[in-house]
Amino acid sequence: AQVTASLNSSTMTVCRGKFESDERCSNSMDVGMPERSHRGCVVEIGEHVPKSVMEHCGGTDKVVDVVLEPVCEVVVSKTALIPDSSSLVFLESDNGQVLVHVMNRRGRDSHRRWCRCWEAQVTSGSCAAATAVMALRFLDFRNMSQQRILDEVVHRHRLVTAGVSLSNGMKMFQLIFGNQFHVEERCMSDEAEMEQALRSDLVLAFEEGLELCILANYLRPGGGGHWSPLGGFVQDWVLVMDTNAWKSPPHWMQITTFVKSLCAYNDATRRARGYVVLWRA
Repeated sequence: AQVTASLNSSTMTVCRGKFESDERCSNSMDVGMPERSHRGCVVEIGEHVPKSVMEHCGGTDKVVDVVLEPVCEVVVSKTALIPDSSSLVFLESDNGQVLVHVMNRRGRDSHRRWCRCWEAQVTSGSCAAATAVMALRFLDFRNMSQQRILDEVVHRHRLVTAGVSLSNGMKMFQLIFGNQFHVEERCMSDEAEMEQALRSDLVLAFEEGLELCILANYLRPGGGGHWSPLGGFVQDWVLVMDTNAWKSPPHWMQITTFVKSLCAYNDATRRARGYVVLWRA
């Protein structure tokens, strides 16, 4: 019989299933379970289980196993799976993958899509261009390289001050995407207001599955303004698809900490930082 269970906002189904092959599901949060088993995310009988996105820069949807029948089923608290940490949690770490699994299916699908779109910035100052390249791929719109964006958009339109500010980033995205997409800015110095706005947009992107890009201009931990897309959201954690891989690979941050980095004052623009929301018109 097929596994069925009611899910609410605080619980998730953890299923052990038998598979067609002897290869352990690489999407598993394994704790010494048998080879022919799966554990750690919501699965259905007959569901294709994709490879783990451990290769985050080039994730794949290649099928490695198909669930044949359930062995057992339990409903566990999502809270029990959430890492208890105030520091960064790298996406490739065990805790980072736990957070991926706790997202609902729409969130995991969107996350995998961002992983396939990820590209490191080519220069120390091209984080905004790299973010634009990822958004273009995510929305399947145009094919532009970072260098072309820098040459034809950023430098031609003089969008660089001390880096690419939030307002200049808005102009960059408007020039690249034109009138076929909505481009909106979220800029607030009040942290409670910013968190409310951010959570609303994150729910649309990662819980309701809207084709929406959240492109952040934030104060990086350790100092310095930076651009990166957001590639995941679960409860009090947000996934930053950091474009500067040699400084900080993609990582989860607690949302309160990330909000502070969005509300940080920018001396060059004399306003808070923030983020841009981009979706098809």
